[in-house]
Amino acid sequence: MVTLSSLAQPGDRKLLGLKVQYAKCMWAARSILSRSSLYHRPSNTIGILPGDPRKRYLQSLLAIYDVKEMSRLDLAWWTFDAIEWADNFLQSREAPSVFEFGSGASTIWLARRAAKVTSVEDDHDFFKTVSEIKPSNVNYHLHQADTAFDAKYEASRHDLRGQSYKNYVTALTSNRELHDLIIIDGRCRQRCMEIAPLHLKPGGAILLDNSDMARFRGITPGIEMKTIVTQGLTPCLPYPTETTIFSSLG
Repeated sequence: MVTLSSLAQPGDRKLLGLKVQYAKCMWAARSILSRSSLYHRPSNTIGILPGDPRKRYLQSLLAIYDVKEMSRLDLAWWTFDAIEWADNFLQSREAPSVFEFGSGASTIWLARRAAKVTSVEDDHDFFKTVSEIKPSNVNYHLHQADTAFDAKYEASRHDLRGQSYKNYVTALTSNRELHDLIIIDGRCRQRCMEIAPLHLKPGGAILLDNSDMARFRGITPGIEMKTIVTQGLTPCLPYPTETTIFSSLG
């Protein structure tokens, strides 16, 4: 289980505080329930779980910020509609390649459905946690804050102001590959979005998570793409969120 000091999905200052308190309550509830017959820990460790993922929503509430538990539930931390869209999209592509800004349970979820996943992470402790469970088809890279500050790549999150992530963002360009799907769910999302369309295969798509947050509103690819906004139920959370998908035209 990750520590609360290395949460991978921050919101604004108030929302992050509420999420931390909520996570503590859910972890305490799971600890109590696990000592009874009321909670059955998911046993999945290897692959895709059949059926509607929404049926695992209640279990996911007790798995907030727990990558290993979420991977057993075979869930990514996007809206359920976005999960369904991505599942269908990857099935429609031949040997799909995915690039991911910001790792977690989604890394494992993607690896079960793609031929290859390249993922970048900025948090060392979280990187270590995911490294322990990542499948062999995941190329995983740690890119922490730059040693030399570059204002163009300054983090937008309040507690990371004064830190820049150029090496993190440009991991996509140094990758020198085209991808079927690019996930933007980490640092410097505006900068990631600016370069993402240049690294898509024909018919490829971009998935931007948390697009309802104030600091991420208005982030667009800068070129004409079809926009699919998904809003609603999301694993781990008792309130709706938003994930936006940008797909190539034609």
